[in-house]
Amino acid sequence: MRCLILFLAFLVTGPQAGAQVAESAPGGDTAALATAPEIDARAVAELARRDSLSEAAARRYAETGCDSGTTPAMTYCAEYLFLVDDLRMNDLYQQKVTASDKDAVELLRKSQRAWVTYRDSACEYESSGITGHLHGYYVLSCQSALTKERVARLEQYASCTQNGCP
Repeated sequence: MRCLILFLAFLVTGPQAGAQVAESAPGGDTAALATAPEIDARAVAELARRDSLSEAAARRYAETGCDSGTTPAMTYCAEYLFLVDDLRMNDLYQQKVTASDKDAVELLRKSQRAWVTYRDSACEYESSGITGHLHGYYVLSCQSALTKERVARLEQYASCTQNGCP
């Protein structure tokens, strides 16, 4: 059911919803994190690399694929949206690793590895009832949604300055 809701949300909002990434780190630290246009460019390049597309074709899918009504284009768009979220998460993770002490870094690495395993397994399970060409779209949409949640958690970690913060 959750995947169906995500699927419908992506149909309604299109790629622009996923491309709205924070321009700076919490607290205004713009040096540590890429800007939305930088993340967009990296996501398009990664989409092109992963799927053997030209960057122009990857850009076209990123911009119009979600609204195209064709499964392959929608899947490319969902992959682009996932890549935007995943790159943002990885940037935040690296920022936190750089700013943390050795013990905290090891705990963060352990939790991040476990979280990625959880995300991928949960999304495979949630989309297990979907067969055919839409399966990949559902998996990517689910992964994007869960990655957005992880981004929010990592942003909380990065912005926390109180005693007792991880």
